Amino acid sequence: MLRPLSAAVFVFFFTITGWVSVANASARTLPGDRFYPVKIGMEKTQLALAFTSQQQASLKVEFASRRLEEMVKIASLAEHRQPEEVQLAVNRFKYEVTHIQ
Repeated sequence: MLRPLSAAVFVFFFTITGWVSVANASARTLPGDRFYPVKIGMEKTQLALAFTSQQQASLKVEFASRRLEEMVKIASLAEHRQPEEVQLAVNRFKYEVTHIQ
């Protein structure tokens, strides 16, 4: 009885640890990076969990600010990035700005 329970606890702990690690790694990603969709998904989850329209508006402004920072960073690294990544950064910024209202 103890062995299956300890195995279940181990799997649960391993899963949570892996998920948190991926979430932390995705926080610093840029458009075109492997874990960038995880970052966007985490932000969408934050929006879905916001209780008030004021919290949602604040998050939307924060996300638009992040997209602007990403766009500037991508532009400064343009010689090391693909043109599609630059365009993705611009499109993500435009999307966030239009969805603030």
